[in-house]
Amino acid sequence: MVNDTLLRQWMIPRLPRKIDTLTLQSKLEQQDYRIDVRTIQRDLNKLSRALPLIGDEARPQGWSWRADAKALDVPALDPQEALAFQNGGSPPQTFVADRYPELSAPVLR
Repeated sequence: MVNDTLLRQWMIPRLPRKIDTLTLQSKLEQQDYRIDVRTIQRDLNKLSRALPLIGDEARPQGWSWRADAKALDVPALDPQEALAFQNGGSPPQTFVADRYPELSAPVLR
């Protein structure tokens, strides 16, 4: 799976919108990521020291990218790298066989 910490920061909206940790946990669970709220809080606090993320003082705390934050730029990936990234590092054959057997599986043999 994609690194949980990385996935969490991609789910955070830009100001003036915000997301609280319970909503973030719910969205992660919808994608089959099981994680407790306290871990999300700790990760967001750590990420906010290195990235332009801000948490407000509301209860529950809302998180946003600063309005002036630059967009995250992921370098160009070749198809195999993109597939591995999408599948969180699992073997591409597993991802392809489940989703695109007729289209892509012959390429991976």
